Parts: sequence; structure tokens; C-alpha cells
Amino acid sequence: SENRRRSKISRPLPYSTLRVCEVRKKVVDKTRTTKDNNLPSPSILMIVQKEEKMFKVGIITDQISMDFGYALKVINGLGVKYIEIHSLWNKTIENLTVDEATRAQKLIEKYSLQVSNISSTLFLMCHLQESETELESFDDHFITKSGDYREHMRALEYCIKLCEIFATDKIRIFGFRKKKSLNDDTVVKMVIQRLQQPVELAEKTGITLILENCPHTYLGSGSLTRRVIDEVNSKNLKGLWDPGNALRT
Repeated sequence: SENRRRSKISRPLPYSTLRVCEVRKKVVDKTRTTKDNNLPSPSILMIVQKEEKMFKVGIITDQISMDFGYALKVINGLGVKYIEIHSLWNKTIENLTVDEATRAQKLIEKYSLQVSNISSTLFLMCHLQESETELESFDDHFITKSGDYREHMRALEYCIKLCEIFATDKIRIFGFRKKKSLNDDTVVKMVIQRLQQPVELAEKTGITLILENCPHTYLGSGSLTRRVIDEVNSKNLKGLWDPGNALRT
């Protein structure tokens, strides 16, 4: 289905990351069933080697394990060179201390891996419009950053500091928690307004924000996410297209 979607694209997407969900799922499923916990199965090594010819394959570490060191060991054994960090040691990355982040980076260097992006959950559990209502989690197993817009902006500033530790210049963000139906034009207008401050901060600090489509946000589809990116028209705002999320929207 991914190849069919790509064949319909007539011009290059302004995307910095394409998440290959099926490869990721196969990696996770296979590593969970491998008898030797220290080594990935041979079949998964073949999958990764095949996909590396088309993409730079990366894995979100917590989809292997919350034990960060163990997850890195498995990923290194797969021959994968890139990781995304969302949560580790049962904490979302926005809540890591500087000491914890430094410790994590030393482990990353130990296994000769690179951080492709900080997979934050900024602006996921965040209202598009100011509201006193507390947002309910859509998945108890998916750790997210909570709080209002101001708290998410402070967390973004902190994630920019973490980029220096993790030697990356990319931070994943989302298109605000969806609470009611709005037409596409209204969504695009309102999301652009809300992203003005984050994008200005990214431009000032040289960070690239990568906006992921997600069915729990106002930007569920790749096409609507692209509209926002095109209209913002900043080199510091790119996209992360998750075809699995698009399918669920």
C-alpha cells in the first residue's frame, strides 16, 4: 500500500522522515520472539538489509524495550544505525534530566548509533484552542507530554537543549489533540497560527521541527499535514509521514 501511495505523488514531498511501519512492526515482532535475547533473528537481519537499500532504517527504541541499554543492544545487533527516542526508562524524553540524557548519549555512542530525531510528543496532548478541560489519554501505554500550550513551548525549548546532547537537529511535533470536527480550511488556519511560535523558535535556533500526521490530532492525513507545511513555508518545518497513521485516520 505504501508503494501505491508513493506512486501517486507527482512532486517531491517536503518530508525529512518517512516511517516504514511494516518494517518497524516486523522488527519488533521478531525481536520479541527471538529465543536469544542478545541477538536478533537472522530473518530480521535480512529484512533490514533489504530495506536499507531503499531507506535509512531507524527504530524507535521504546518499541523494543523501555530498558534503553537493552534496546540499543538489540538495534545494534540488527545492523540498524539510526534511532528515534520517544520514551526510555519509563519517562518521556521531555522529562529526562540533563544527567539522564547524558547517560543515554553515552550508551548510544557505545553501540555506535545515531539519533535521527527526538521523537517528542509536543503539541499532541495539547488543545488547539485555549481550554481548561484536561485531555484524556488515548493510550495508557503511550507516554506523552501533558500540559497547556505554554508548557509545551517550555518543553520545546528544553528539547532544543537536548538536541545538543543527542547530536541531532530534528524534533518531532504533532498537530494538536482533536476534540471536535472542523473543516480543513479552518484546521489549516488554526494550526498555522499555533505553530507560529514553535517555527520562529526553530528558525532562531537552527532546529528542524518534523510534523507527524496522527489520527488523534487535527492533522491525521498526509495531505492535510502537507498543506500546513506548504503554507507555513519555512525550511525549519518538515513532515514525518506515517502511512499507518494515515490509514487509521
